[in-house]
Amino acid sequence: MKRLFTLFAFILLTSSAVFSQNCPADIVIGNRIIMNYATATEATAAFANISTVTVIVNGSPVTRAIDQGFGTGTGTRIRTVLPATGGDPNVLYNGTMTMVLADGSTAICEYEDGVLVGSALPVSFLSFKGQQTERQIDLHWATASELNNEGFEVERGQEINQQIRWESIGFIEGNGTTQEQQDYSFLDKTPANGVNYYRLKQMDFDGLYEYSSTVAVEYAKNDGSVPVGIFPNPAREQLTLIDGEGMATIYNALGQPVKQLIVNSNQETISLSELHNGQYILRVLKDDGAVITQQFSKMN
Repeated sequence: MKRLFTLFAFILLTSSAVFSQNCPADIVIGNRIIMNYATATEATAAFANISTVTVIVNGSPVTRAIDQGFGTGTGTRIRTVLPATGGDPNVLYNGTMTMVLADGSTAICEYEDGVLVGSALPVSFLSFKGQQTERQIDLHWATASELNNEGFEVERGQEINQQIRWESIGFIEGNGTTQEQQDYSFLDKTPANGVNYYRLKQMDFDGLYEYSSTVAVEYAKNDGSVPVGIFPNPAREQLTLIDGEGMATIYNALGQPVKQLIVNSNQETISLSELHNGQYILRVLKDDGAVITQQFSKMN
């Protein structure tokens, strides 16, 4: 169950604050879990967002799917499909209700005498950033608060055929439940040349997870700048390389090598007269083993 949020809020609220929009204003438990919202608009939106709810009944957790029922003339009520086994008549609910939303995320709602008094989401991110340091990429992130946080799986992505392919490259333990700021770091010692994408898969102890925002860090094996420059692009009869010393190979759109040469100077011009109009990839194998790629097009 994936959650693609840029930020997550874990804020314990008072009754005068604004609660998570999915938490009902009040709950009663009986032969059904009945969730009452302030307006029909709120109820309709919550019904579209919520997959299941879990409450504590007679000391044990009870999880139920929901469908939409309506109070007479109000349209503000959602009730569960299956009995809550809480018995009848209905009683005001005290405790925590955990919702699994349609996108796989969770929301936690706290009730006293059936009335909403607080809500939470697992992790509140303050920042997530990365930068190149020498021949590696240093990632840093901070959280304002955490709930049931087992840790963070660090994922790196590479853009292939206009899609980002993700892989796990490490895990950093979280701090469980805390309302104090926590700072984390991770060192990627094997980044790829070019743009590296990173995201955090925040894992709960109960197996649920959510994704952070994605950051992009450009990596160059030499000195942090783009190691091979090309101009003009689009090109006509020739292409000039800057800092492109090494074995240069040009590939067509089918991935076939169409031209190869050794570049010995920090600025060299390549003739393109024998190439057809179209898209090409320049691949330079540097003396230190780094492989740099640049895309260009030829147009006469």
